[in-house]
Amino acid sequence: MTDVDITFTNENAEKSVPKDAVSPSDEITYSEVTFKKKIQPANVQQAGRTRKSKVSPEQLVLLVIISLLAAAVFALGVTVFYLMNNEVLHTLNKENEDLRRNLSDETCLKCEAAWELHGVNCYYFSNNNSTWNESRDSCIGQGGDLVKIDSREEQMFLERKIIEKMTNKDDSFWIGLTDSETEGSWVWVDGSPLNKSLSFWGGSDPDGKGGGPESEVDCVRTLKIGNFIKWFDRYCKDRLRRICEKTAESKLCLCF
Repeated sequence: MTDVDITFTNENAEKSVPKDAVSPSDEITYSEVTFKKKIQPANVQQAGRTRKSKVSPEQLVLLVIISLLAAAVFALGVTVFYLMNNEVLHTLNKENEDLRRNLSDETCLKCEAAWELHGVNCYYFSNNNSTWNESRDSCIGQGGDLVKIDSREEQMFLERKIIEKMTNKDDSFWIGLTDSETEGSWVWVDGSPLNKSLSFWGGSDPDGKGGGPESEVDCVRTLKIGNFIKWFDRYCKDRLRRICEKTAESKLCLCF
């Protein structure tokens, strides 16, 4: 649509007024007067309505960007918090491990008086003589049992100690091995069977010989043969020395 222009032009227009009633200064002169009425185009009106809406597209984009940035900052904060917690947890675990290691380094294995420490066990070599059953009862009363030999290294340790403690060439010590339940089935006092690859029999033993009339030879003793200590089955009511064994106690070592 176009603008409508209305123009009035009348210079020195005169009304029916007597000339003597109007002074020169009171003369009315009409110059060009223009009235313009513009009809706004549809797109201008639409722009006006758009300006009046509460959220413009630019503001909406800005809000989306701010929301994404806030989400990113939150995610970063969670990640940093998680990593810091992991680092703290790792540090605490390491400190705990170091503390336990230090305590372990300061822990010693101890045996009571008259007991010999070897590995994690304590050993007692008696001076008095008793039967196999009496010897076992005495060991149990001392918190252990007749010795069970689990390795060649343990046998060698006992061999050295027995030779040191022998007072005559016929000294013998009971150990915790017997076939009293089933003839020929040798078991240790804890119920475990004898490992034949870790047996140290002497001569042709076990041969079942040497027992008295009241019992078979169901118990095992040590005996020195040359420079070695060997095992021999023996009448259980013989009175011999004994070797007791029990687990060593763990105690805190004090360093001065």
